[in-house]
Amino acid sequence: MPALRTTLLFVTLFPETFYVLASTLSSEGNKGNPVFLAVSGGKLCLYCEMDKKKGRPTLQLKKKDISQLHASNTTDLKGFTFYRKKMSKCWNTLESAAHQGWFISTCHVNEHVRMTDKPGTQELVDFAFVPVSSAHTGPSEVSE
Repeated sequence: MPALRTTLLFVTLFPETFYVLASTLSSEGNKGNPVFLAVSGGKLCLYCEMDKKKGRPTLQLKKKDISQLHASNTTDLKGFTFYRKKMSKCWNTLESAAHQGWFISTCHVNEHVRMTDKPGTQELVDFAFVPVSSAHTGPSEVSE
């Protein structure tokens, strides 16, 4: 199944082209639709893992092709899975399946996205997905 190209608008940041693919994990209750997320032409996947030093989940980029996650022998698909929940007509939240209650967030211009367990404070967790007909290379794209 091909990944859907979409621009994920981080409210205070420049738009970034993301690739979105339905996850093979089942949805839990009212969490939303489980999805995989990737950048760099679908070759770098977002992954949420526990940072043992900090004692909190962190967001990582793993060199893995999003289209291969369905057939992957990766035992920890939960780390690659985020629950995309529609909050309003165009806004969504992205909650980690591996670390429930932790959301992808941003706060200030030119800061990296990160994970938070305090949505709605200074952390912005609402994102808009805008389908694009042809993805272009963005500032974070990797060239070989």
